[in-house]
Amino acid sequence: MAIVNSYPIGTPKSSDLLVGTSIPDPNTNDDPKTSSFSVSSIGSFLITENNIITGGGTLNTIPLFTPDGQKINDSIITQNALGTTITVNGGLTVSASTTLNGALTVEGVSTFNDDIEVNNNATFYSSTTFEDTAEFQQGIGDSTASTGAAGQVLSSTGAAVRWIDAPGGAGTGTPGTLPIWISSTELGDSFLQKGTQTTSLKTSNATAASGESSIAIGSSAVASNQHSVAIGFGASATSSKSMAFGVSSTASGLGSRVIAGYVSSATGDYAVCGGLYTEAHDYGETVFGLYNKISTGNQTGRPISSLNNIFVVGNGNNLGDRSNALELNNDGELTLPFYATPNRRNTSGLAFEATTGKIIPADSPNYTRGEYIVASAGGSTTLDIDTPGIVFLSWLFNGPDGTFTVNLPDIVSPSENFNYFYGRKFKFVLSNYGFSAGGKDVVLAPFSTQQINGASSFTIPSNSYNVVEIWNRGGEWIIISKLIN
Repeated sequence: MAIVNSYPIGTPKSSDLLVGTSIPDPNTNDDPKTSSFSVSSIGSFLITENNIITGGGTLNTIPLFTPDGQKINDSIITQNALGTTITVNGGLTVSASTTLNGALTVEGVSTFNDDIEVNNNATFYSSTTFEDTAEFQQGIGDSTASTGAAGQVLSSTGAAVRWIDAPGGAGTGTPGTLPIWISSTELGDSFLQKGTQTTSLKTSNATAASGESSIAIGSSAVASNQHSVAIGFGASATSSKSMAFGVSSTASGLGSRVIAGYVSSATGDYAVCGGLYTEAHDYGETVFGLYNKISTGNQTGRPISSLNNIFVVGNGNNLGDRSNALELNNDGELTLPFYATPNRRNTSGLAFEATTGKIIPADSPNYTRGEYIVASAGGSTTLDIDTPGIVFLSWLFNGPDGTFTVNLPDIVSPSENFNYFYGRKFKFVLSNYGFSAGGKDVVLAPFSTQQINGASSFTIPSNSYNVVEIWNRGGEWIIISKLIN
C-alpha cells in the first residue's frame, strides 16, 4: 500500500474523488465495500447531516437565512460598532405587543395597528395621526419640553405648540343663572335667570316667570302665563299672550297690552292701555291719557245688546274724579265731553252742547271761560289769539273817571290771524264795580284802518251790566247785539 504522506498536498476541488468504505444500512445482509466519494458530495452530506450553516455577510450586519435555510446573508438590520444602536434599513412590522424602555425615534411614516405602550419619552418629529383613543398616563411636552401646569391647555403658535393658560376664566355660579364676566378672568352670576319653565326667563329681582316662554324683567315683575311678558317694577302679565310694560301695571285680559303704564291695567281681552291710572276694560278697547272713566262693556267679545268702547282718552283728576275727553264705540259713535264746570272747559276744539245735543266749537260763548280785566282812566289792553270770547271788565277801585281802550286783534294780516279770527266773536260785559256811577267809558278800537260798524271805534257807555257782542266777517267787526242800560 502506498504511504499517504508520500503524495503531494493539493487544494481539493468539488469534483475530486476520495476512496472510502461504504457501510451497508443496519439490519441488511450487504457487505461493506470500497467506494469513491466526491469532495462536493461529502461537503453537502456534512452540512445536511450536522446542520452546518454556510454563507457570509457584512461586518456589523445582522445575518439573515437565505430562502433554502442553509445559508446566511446580510439582513436590513445593522448594529453600530459599540453595540448600542440597531438600525432597520427598511419597513418594520411588529405583530405583537412591544415594550420600549428607552427613547423611540420615528423619522418616517409608521403605522401601528394595535396598542402601543410607551413607558418613557416618545418624540415625534413629523405628523402623527391617532385614529382612535390615545391615552397619556403622564405629561405631554410642548416645543420647550415643558409639560405645562394644572389648568393649562396645549395651543398652537403656528410653528409649534406651547402650554398656555386656558382662555376664559374660572369662577362659580348659581344653577339656572346666566354667567357674566365679573373681571377679565372670572365668571360669576348675572341678573338673568331661567324661570320656572325651561323656556322662560327672568331677572333675579323679578318675582316669577312661570309661564311657558314667559319673560319677567324688573323688581317684583310677574309673568305667570304662557307667552306672557312683564317688564317694570311690579308689572304683572297674568293671561296668555299678555304684555305689561310699566310700573305696577297689570295685563290680565287674553292677549292684552299695557304700554308705558303707571298703575294701569288692561282687563279686557285684546285691550290696550297706557298712561296714568288708566284701565282698558272692554274687549279690544284702547285707552290712553290719565284717570279715564272705566268702560262697562263686554270684556271677552263684541257685545250684542250693549256697545263697547274701542278708543278712549282719559282726562280725569284722580281716582275719585275719573272722566274722558273722548269716547269712540265700536259702532263708530263719537262722544265728546260735556263741560259742566268752569274748570273743565277748553278754549279750542269741539264740545257737546247739552241743551241742543249739537257739536259746537269749544270757544262758543256758552262754554268759553272769561277774561277778567281791570280798567282805569287812560289805560288800554290789547286782545290776541289767546283771549277768551267773554271779556268781563271792572273799574279800578276809587279810580277817576275817564276812558279805557280795548284794542281789537288784527283780523286781516297776517293771513294766519285772518284765518283764525274769521267769524270770531267777543262779548264785552261791564260789571257793577265802578261803572254804575257813569263817566267811565270803554272804547273798542279795531287794528290800524280796520273798522267796527263802519267806524274807526265804538264806545260802550258807562253803566253796570252794559253788554256788547261783536263778530268779524273778514275785514270788519260787526256789532251783532248790545244791551245798553
